[in-house]
Amino acid sequence: MKKIQFIIFFSLVLLIYLAANYYVFDRSMAALAFRPEWQQPFKWFFIALAASYPVGRVLERFRYSRVSNILHWAGAFWLGFLLYGFLMTLLTDVADLFLGIPGLTPEFFTENPERMRFFVFISAAAIVLLINIFGHLRAINPKYRKIKIPINKTNTEAGQLRLALISDVHLGTIIGKNRLSRIIRKINNMNPDGVIIAGDLVDEDITPVIKYNMGRYLSELKTPVFAVTGNHEYIGGVEKSLNYLQQFNIRYLRDEWVDWKGITLAGREDKDRERFTGNTRKAVKDLLNETDRDRPIVLIDHQPVEMDEKQEAGVDFTISGHTHNGQNWPLNYIANASFRVSSGYALLGNMHVFVSSGVGSWGPPVRFGTRPEIVQMDLEFFGENE
Repeated sequence: MKKIQFIIFFSLVLLIYLAANYYVFDRSMAALAFRPEWQQPFKWFFIALAASYPVGRVLERFRYSRVSNILHWAGAFWLGFLLYGFLMTLLTDVADLFLGIPGLTPEFFTENPERMRFFVFISAAAIVLLINIFGHLRAINPKYRKIKIPINKTNTEAGQLRLALISDVHLGTIIGKNRLSRIIRKINNMNPDGVIIAGDLVDEDITPVIKYNMGRYLSELKTPVFAVTGNHEYIGGVEKSLNYLQQFNIRYLRDEWVDWKGITLAGREDKDRERFTGNTRKAVKDLLNETDRDRPIVLIDHQPVEMDEKQEAGVDFTISGHTHNGQNWPLNYIANASFRVSSGYALLGNMHVFVSSGVGSWGPPVRFGTRPEIVQMDLEFFGENE
């Protein structure tokens, strides 16, 4: 049953990808009628780029190599071009509908329609290129964010804890050792009491992470590191990923909790565990059943779901990632519609919620309309030592 569901899901995604590519290709070829000598080279260039991402990802599964690496990079950037190419093409088609209304079309549009379509195509392509360049520069330069979380419980060990939060790093072919090294340096500069990794540390396939031994950079973190699994760990094979990563002083909380610096710190298995393994994760109330409710309870859960259950279980502060805040506009609107809290801070009753937009990226190495982030969270406790 799980295999059939995966095949259906994969087929649907592939169908959408092919349809979007065909739509952009068809309109582009029509616009190039003004320069027919460009059409044949453009055709093969387009096909090569459209095929690069799926081919590169499949090749990686069999043998990670320079060829698969190049195809993955080319295809990842193409995803960004396809998104905004699709939106620009749709915009021009809508504009054509209005411009076709008698009396609304300026004369210079009708003098030479083929030349005008070509001009619009070149202009749109230039805009899409600029968006992706700008978005890539944003993607590789995460912002530094600070947030204070006041928790109305006594912490007998500390009046304040500083936590560094990262999520959705997606280590692999696109986000490698250089990016990771910069992230680690920025975290160490915070001087946190501990580091939280809220899932999706790896981007499905652990092979490039192991090949370049990226874990050694994680071992440079100067404070305790707590992490939870994300859906991408499960997509790529969770046990293989964690067997490697846990060598570098990362404590994965897999439906378990620990007493740490006066708080109860709990971590959940990712929601998609059941989809990939058939095994359910613990309900929040069962996970926290034996905890001391007088102590501050901090829960890490990769996907920001089941908020009511977390409130009922007495969670004081829950931390998530997963959404990327849509990563690229206008996908943030989909994220907002899909989750009660899709990004940033919220207070639900007495429970504090923070959902990180992530420090990495998935698919296109582009962030347009959103920013990657490294978060400094200062937890302040009331009534300490009273």
